Parts: sequence; structure tokens; C-alpha cells
Amino acid sequence: MLAGQVYEPFRFDATFTEREKRFQREKHLIAAKAATLIVDGDTIGLTAGTTTTQVARALRGRKTVRVLTNAVNIGLELSSAEDPKTTLTGGCMMWPGAFSLTGPTALETIEGFVLDRILLGVTGIDIEHGATMIELEEAAVSRAMVRQAREVVVVADSSKVGMTGRAVICGIQKINLLVTDSGIPEDAKEELKRHGVRLLIVDV
Repeated sequence: MLAGQVYEPFRFDATFTEREKRFQREKHLIAAKAATLIVDGDTIGLTAGTTTTQVARALRGRKTVRVLTNAVNIGLELSSAEDPKTTLTGGCMMWPGAFSLTGPTALETIEGFVLDRILLGVTGIDIEHGATMIELEEAAVSRAMVRQAREVVVVADSSKVGMTGRAVICGIQKINLLVTDSGIPEDAKEELKRHGVRLLIVDV
């Protein structure tokens, strides 16, 4: 293994790699900013996704932080460092390339945690439907994390603002903070603020 090389368990998966390359700079900056929100002693939830994977990388080496995730690749990413301590929910991998664990086992594990905050990957975020994603079973796991979290932080590049997936994670009133990039339209920013969502915007 080359010195300093990041272990990439998804390196053979074209689908994940392709998604990672979309808005790559934006995702990296969003993740770096989101990681600064995590303080010592936090227990956080990280859902599956390309942006949340970037958050996990930014948290490598952070002591006294505890991570709960349903993403197999995030668990492997963090296994290459002693910290943060990471718990995988367990569950069933239903879709190739998603790396997300779903089902009763995942839901039961999540119920045993109190999360200081969840960093939530989404397919879309809009005023009418809130945070959404594509797969119903995966959304159920994200909803369970939201229920256990004191703060809900959506990490999403600006292309997802105003978009809607078929599976609802939570309504807009549950979202405390959106970390996104400067490509977000002005009208969307104002509308989100009117509904009580704080914005943390990175310049790209």
C-alpha cells in the first residue's frame, strides 16, 4: 500500500465514482465546512452518499467523536484511522453501488443512539417536500436518524436545491441547517430562510 494512500473500497464501482465526480469541488468544500461543525464529544450520524463520504474523510483522526453510519464505504474509510470511533448500523445492502444498509436491523440499531447531529445526504431539498431521496427503504433509515438527532444538517450541492426525490426523509421544518455552495439561487435562499432553515454557503 502506498504511503498516505486513502483506502477506497468503492474504487471498482463506476456508478459511485461517476456520482463522486459530479460537482466534485463543491462537495469537497461543503464537506470540509460541515466537518467544522462537529465538536469534541459529539455523536453524529452520517447517511450514505458521496458528500457524506467526503465529510467522513474530513473527520479522519478526530478524537472523542463517535460516528454512526449506515454506509459500508464510510465505515471502511474510517477504519483506516484509529479515530473517530465508528459504528455501522448493520442491515441489508439492497442496491449495487449504494453501499447503504437498510431494513429492520439498521432501524433497531439507530434507536439505541442519541445523536448530537445528523449530516444528511439527499437527492433533493425543497420547501414543499423537505429533504428527499430516491429509495424508500434508504429514506426510512435516514428518517430514523433524524428522529434521534438534536440537529439536522443537510449537506448538498446547489444542484439539489429545488429538486425532489420520490421518498421523503423529513419536512422542511425539521431541517436546522443546509450546507451548500454559492450556486444556490437567491430566491431559494430567501425561501429557505423564511422557513427557518439556516444556511452555510461555501464559495466555489
